[in-house]
Amino acid sequence: MMLLAQGVTAVLWALIVFALSFVWFRPEHRGGKPWLTHLGALIFGFLFGGFIGLVMVPLGQAVTEGRIEMYSADYLKWYLPALVVLILMLRTDVTARLPLLGAPIRAYRSALLRRQIAQAEKRLAKMEAMRAGRTEPASTEIA
Repeated sequence: MMLLAQGVTAVLWALIVFALSFVWFRPEHRGGKPWLTHLGALIFGFLFGGFIGLVMVPLGQAVTEGRIEMYSADYLKWYLPALVVLILMLRTDVTARLPLLGAPIRAYRSALLRRQIAQAEKRLAKMEAMRAGRTEPASTEIA
């Protein structure tokens, strides 16, 4: 039953990120092939969902149910370094260098970066407009 919940969590994350890639990314954010961006979103969502479903859900259930003692020192000795490596792989561009999965993941991450840049430019323009509309305070210089 637990494995079913973990698998469902991973698949749901993948589907959510895949569906949001259609909403988030405008044509100017995507590169030449939109399907590659959406495929990268599905792969990245599945990797992230696997992390959530296979690592965080069991750990959260163990903590809330008081079964944390089942995680002995020998178990944690192998579990925590693998967890740190997995987090670093998801956070850095290691996944973008994988042979078959690299191109879609790079397309997804570059579309995500283009979207973030566009949002930052909009915010900056809005802040500059607010600053230009405001009168500058009088000088407090003593003569």
